[in-house]
Amino acid sequence: MRTYYVGMDVHRASIVIVVLNGAGKVVMESVIETGAERVRGFLKQLRGKVYVTF
Repeated sequence: MRTYYVGMDVHRASIVIVVLNGAGKVVMESVIETGAERVRGFLKQLRGKVYVTF
C-alpha cells in the first residue's frame, strides 16, 4: 500500500497543496480553489494511506 503525506497552506481564495510519497519525495504540487468539494476531489485521486495536515 502506498503512503502519502499531504500538506495544505490554506488561504481565503486558494489552497496550496504539496504531496510527498512514503520516502519523502515530492510527487505532486497544486493550487486549488478553496472549498470542501475541491479538497475532497483532490484527495480522492490519491490511492493508499493518506495523512493530511494544514
